[in-house]
Amino acid sequence: EAAAAAEATSEGGGAAAPGSVCGICFEPPAPPAELLSLRCGHEFCSDCWGGLMTTALQSGAGCIHTRCPQPDCPVLLPAELWQRCLPAGTAAGAWSMLHLRSFVDANALLCWCPSASCSTAAALVTESAAD
Repeated sequence: EAAAAAEATSEGGGAAAPGSVCGICFEPPAPPAELLSLRCGHEFCSDCWGGLMTTALQSGAGCIHTRCPQPDCPVLLPAELWQRCLPAGTAAGAWSMLHLRSFVDANALLCWCPSASCSTAAALVTESAAD
């Protein structure tokens, strides 16, 4: 599913068509906001993307599995969109840490230092892995 996520683009790389509106607020984007879509093509303004992300971030670690808000759309929000649309002053660092935690937790060759005061990840290295 993560492979289905694509870099956010403005109308697939071009300018938004005249009269295009956000699929959430149903308004045309007012600068500096812009319409952004994923590979799925569902367009939402950068302000609404930011609001979606802020709300998702409040739910904790599950935010890394946030999908396009179009009902039944399976496309996950890529890191590039998070970095581009998460509002300034929002805990962007918190999202980065949750994303890193998810990566380490899902990787059998990585683990966290067991010390409560340490946030270092360690890699399992074996002789066969070094070959």
